[in-house]
Amino acid sequence: MVPIIYLVIAALVIAQAPPQPADLPWLIGAGLVGCVIGWYRGKMMRITVDPETHALNQQASPLFMIILVAIIGLRYGLRYALGAESAAWGISVAALSDAPLILAAGMFTLSRVEMYIRAQRLLQEARAAKAAAGSSPPAR
Repeated sequence: MVPIIYLVIAALVIAQAPPQPADLPWLIGAGLVGCVIGWYRGKMMRITVDPETHALNQQASPLFMIILVAIIGLRYGLRYALGAESAAWGISVAALSDAPLILAAGMFTLSRVEMYIRAQRLLQEARAAKAAAGSSPPAR
């Protein structure tokens, strides 16, 4: 559910100033970079399963919060610093400010998807281990 919220917010922000066709390769590239970073972040996130209750726990990285603040700063910094240079690059100011937003949306979405996949696998393994322990004969 959370990735859908990220994508809706990004879409609403981008809809205020829709990108030009010439901006699409830049935005797609930013989205792909965000997806790669997000997948890697999701794989590095520590996820544990309580063997008795099967409660899932995750340990977030403080580094990721720093990255998030940096992306927000990058968005505003690019708009301010490169606004006059954007025409020479063939990219609009809106695309310069939307690219970090798309990067963040891809990063958040793919990290959540990867964590969900891993958490489901860990939960199945924990349930199987508990079932196997429950069906084994008692020790003498």
